[in-house]
Amino acid sequence: MDENNKRLLDKLLLEAVRTVPADLLRVTILLEEGADPNTAQKNGTTALMYASLLGNTEIVKELRERGANVNARDKYGRTALWYAIAGRHTQIVRILVDAGIDVKVRDKYGESALEYAKRIEQIETVEILEKAAANKKQRDVLSDRRDVFPKLRRVLIYKRQQTRKTQ
Repeated sequence: MDENNKRLLDKLLLEAVRTVPADLLRVTILLEEGADPNTAQKNGTTALMYASLLGNTEIVKELRERGANVNARDKYGRTALWYAIAGRHTQIVRILVDAGIDVKVRDKYGESALEYAKRIEQIETVEILEKAAANKKQRDVLSDRRDVFPKLRRVLIYKRQQTRKTQ
């Protein structure tokens, strides 16, 4: 596929995602024809961000299945999570969290998605994000422990070897 056709498919995908009501069939065909699920406008707004803002759950799922990056950021440093929160689409927030979106990322103004959800009083979304952040923290602690134990074991083996050499 030549570059002009590729750009045209990407442009049509962004238009299809922004259409209200969105046309899942049209989006699926464009993706099958080679449109990039990570295509973005010059400001960094991706098809996934538009679908999240507009509440197009099926299109969000389709884009994810086709490899859309949930952690892509626009020029403000915001991910699709901010867009789902702005559109008040709790189901899409859940989909993005389940897809592994980084819930702790901050935009260029220093605000996290959780802080944004609190500011606009999205109670259910706040609960989802707090739970996801707690689960991530727990996974990070376990991951850190896995990193520490091999290092500790190497240190103990080294000390044991040194002790044997001096005996």
